[in-house]
Amino acid sequence: MKYLNWFGRVLICCCGIAAAWGAWYVVYRESLQAIATPQKPKATRKLAVEVVAARRDSIDEEIVLVGTLIPAAQTEIRSKLEGYIETMSFDLGDRIRRSEILCELENQDQLEAIEQAKAALKVAEAQLQVRIEESKLAKQNFDVESHLVDRLAGSQQQLETARANYQIAVANEELDRARVSEAQEFLNTVQQGLTDLVLSSPLDGYIASKLADVGDLAKPDLPLFRIVDLETVETTVQVIEKDYRRVAVGQRAVVNVDAYPGRDFQGTVTRIAPTLDPETRTAPVHIEVPNSELILKPGMFARVSLNPEESREGILIPLAAVVNTAEDSQVFVVDEATSKAEKRVVELGVSNGLVVEVKSGIEEGERVMTLGNRLVEHNQEVVASIQDWPTATTASLETENLDSSTSDGE
Repeated sequence: MKYLNWFGRVLICCCGIAAAWGAWYVVYRESLQAIATPQKPKATRKLAVEVVAARRDSIDEEIVLVGTLIPAAQTEIRSKLEGYIETMSFDLGDRIRRSEILCELENQDQLEAIEQAKAALKVAEAQLQVRIEESKLAKQNFDVESHLVDRLAGSQQQLETARANYQIAVANEELDRARVSEAQEFLNTVQQGLTDLVLSSPLDGYIASKLADVGDLAKPDLPLFRIVDLETVETTVQVIEKDYRRVAVGQRAVVNVDAYPGRDFQGTVTRIAPTLDPETRTAPVHIEVPNSELILKPGMFARVSLNPEESREGILIPLAAVVNTAEDSQVFVVDEATSKAEKRVVELGVSNGLVVEVKSGIEEGERVMTLGNRLVEHNQEVVASIQDWPTATTASLETENLDSSTSDGE
């Protein structure tokens, strides 16, 4: 009986082992078949893109910079004295000529001070006249005593007394002359104060800001008006180190503003900083623009082009084709045979705001991607649509797209 129980157990174990090996063998065969059977490739989505053929052409070697227009001359009007504003002759936006009166302050206290100063001057002048007469009398007495002593008819003591009196009289006269001068200077000062109560414009221009009104208290530390001269405007642009040598005083500049698209305003470089900012590696350059039509306004955003007449030949592509990253500049090229996108790292040259020179990485005739290049991946198959070469009418749009992609990449 014990032998039968032992034999049953062995038989069960053998059956279990056989079942396990059978299951492993089935899985092993299926794995071999899966490896031997080639997998069908997954379908890749074809991205619709736009391309433009790179071409060899000339490009202006201009330096394109941005700035803000400001008046070439401006000033703030402040009162030298404290007082209440009595009259105002101009308002915001009015044109004003040099020396025209802007406003007047109350002058009653100043008029009273002038009358007091005039009275004090008269008293000082009268006192001086008395001293002059005393000096004359003392001089006569001294002369008489001197004559008597010379004729042995007078005493030396009387002569010395007469001399001392004469010297005292002369000193008193000089003292009163100084008092008269002091009184006259004080009168001039208070009269100038009366003039200071009348505020005039120091230049021709326009009232850009009116910061007070009749009845307000004017103080030396509070501006009342801001006057700007709009006949000439200027802007300051920052030139990078590599372009610094290409800028010179007297150089022509072309200025464009959004308010008048397509119109060029001629300017001139007037001042260049002799040093560069060590943090930004840029130097401020000042440009003046005549504004006889008065259509350019301070605060307008200005695009400035320097060296607009210089040009050179090279391989050009649209700016929209460039994808800027923190490390480099990239362009996607579509292969005509395979219709696949190839990522290229390129070295860029000068740009005119519409197209850019490619120094290396792109050959003439290669099709560069201008739309979809921020969505495509390297070696991805695409459906390319050939577009015309960009024109000036699309410059601003493509430049804005490039600027936004640059900020995204950074």
